[in-house]
Amino acid sequence: MIEPLTFMNRSGDVIDRVKKRFGLTPKGLLVVCDNLDLGVGRVRLKRGGGTAGHNGLKSIIAALGDSSFLRLYVGIGRPETGSVVDHVLGLPRADEADEIRHAVERAADAVNRLTGTPADEVMNELNRGAG
Repeated sequence: MIEPLTFMNRSGDVIDRVKKRFGLTPKGLLVVCDNLDLGVGRVRLKRGGGTAGHNGLKSIIAALGDSSFLRLYVGIGRPETGSVVDHVLGLPRADEADEIRHAVERAADAVNRLTGTPADEVMNELNRGAG
């Protein structure tokens, strides 16, 4: 596991070092991130795609020159009022905190499953389930 110590929007800064040190390929990369377009507490696994405005994903794609890596999204929903930035960087509302905690637990379970189960199988189970 690699957790960049940079700001999220510069997550791609570590890609070159990781590629050299560990032989990273896009097929072997899993990025876990929040997603405003998923309802609070939803979890989805997807291979490839765009960034949906997520600056961390933009940075990683720019560094890799490829967008075919796995993404594990944890839904945080869009704010009903106020700033998106405040919503993303702030604490969840009390009524959403348990849902997000459970989503993070499901996401962690999915990561563990990916170590011994084909990604398509984990993707089908997770995306079809209640998550």
